[in-house]
Amino acid sequence: MAAYGTLTSPSGGLTEHACHVLLAGMGEGSGQKTGANFDRIRENVAASFKQGSNCRSVLLFRHSIRGPIPKDPRLRDVPLTPEGVALSRRYGEKVGGRWPIARVLSSPMQRCRQTARGFCDGAGVDVSVDVDSRLGDPGPFVVQADLAWQAYLTLGKHELVDRLTVGDRSLRGFRSIDEGVAILLGCLFETRGDATDRRHRAGYRLTLAFSHDIIMALLLANLRGEVLRRSLWPEFHEGILLTQQGDSGDVMYKGSRIASFEGLRRSPHKDRV
Repeated sequence: MAAYGTLTSPSGGLTEHACHVLLAGMGEGSGQKTGANFDRIRENVAASFKQGSNCRSVLLFRHSIRGPIPKDPRLRDVPLTPEGVALSRRYGEKVGGRWPIARVLSSPMQRCRQTARGFCDGAGVDVSVDVDSRLGDPGPFVVQADLAWQAYLTLGKHELVDRLTVGDRSLRGFRSIDEGVAILLGCLFETRGDATDRRHRAGYRLTLAFSHDIIMALLLANLRGEVLRRSLWPEFHEGILLTQQGDSGDVMYKGSRIASFEGLRRSPHKDRV
């Protein structure tokens, strides 16, 4: 798996990456498990704020609880269930106004937009939600919609992610996992727009992003350098915390540090779960 040296800008931050992909916000499993310990996420985020003013953090969430996704791709944009709407708002209420949120990003799929809006409303945060197709529909890994969707239906999400992780060249409709992760990280860490820049200058250093489990699973597998165990699959409304200082950073997931960046090269961490 490739190093991330191409992500750096002259100022040492991550550069914006063009996204020339076509579809998909591909489906996730229909189980109703949710992130087991939101308090642990809050503790990790709070700790990141103590690392200094040049530390930037991104909390990448899977969307909240939704109903089953039909096999017909025209019907895949399913909303949250009432339970999912309530959960996103409840998690936001746990945060209140205590997080210095500079930016909120969401996949175009309505379940992600609903989760983002519910979370922000619950937290009492007046920040617009920026929709970005690098987080879903199509996301950073798909280059040909119909082929990617058929692969998902044929293989199922777990085998699909496993085969993309090991670089299976027989899969059509996808870019490589390294390319996709570079695009995803570029989306998460870029800053653009006067409002976002003003909030960063005012000390707001946290980006919230809402995406899908397949995208998050591929990111985790790439950062860990191995096929993702089923026990580590992202549950509904579970989050990955990425912190960056210069071109170095850490990745926290399920309460543990699972990877670190050194010169934007991916390396597993000794405390990985």
